[in-house]
Amino acid sequence: MMSAAKCRGTLKRDEPLNVLIVEDDPNLRLLWRTVFGERGFRVTESDTLAAARAEIARRDFDLVLLDLYLGRDNGLDLVEAIHRRMPDARIVVVTGAAEPGLPKSGGSVHDVLRKPVDLEDLLSICHEAISANMSDPRMSSPGSQPRA
Repeated sequence: MMSAAKCRGTLKRDEPLNVLIVEDDPNLRLLWRTVFGERGFRVTESDTLAAARAEIARRDFDLVLLDLYLGRDNGLDLVEAIHRRMPDARIVVVTGAAEPGLPKSGGSVHDVLRKPVDLEDLLSICHEAISANMSDPRMSSPGSQPRA
């Protein structure tokens, strides 16, 4: 599995990055919460769109792992709300469905991964998504210089 140093090596912040996991499968939520938590991320979970909307209203997130289908709800319904409230948040959509043509809504959706998701791939994609924003001075801690 990817080490904490590699996962967060180029990220410079004084506080942990906030990750919202929106997934209706409790086993995947537990796995992803554990993996991201062990790497120093502050993890929040939601198992429905309604719960995710409430979390988004309460706090800002740097990264959202978003299941495409949550029961009868479509996770993409949340993308616009995330983008409107947190334009710099990166979204990684995960899906068990074969839908390669999903829109990347104004740049908020960084990538779409198909389940089952390899943890190394998930961590790498999430690191890439966050690193892209960290090169933006607004995402760096005061006085730090983003690395190329």
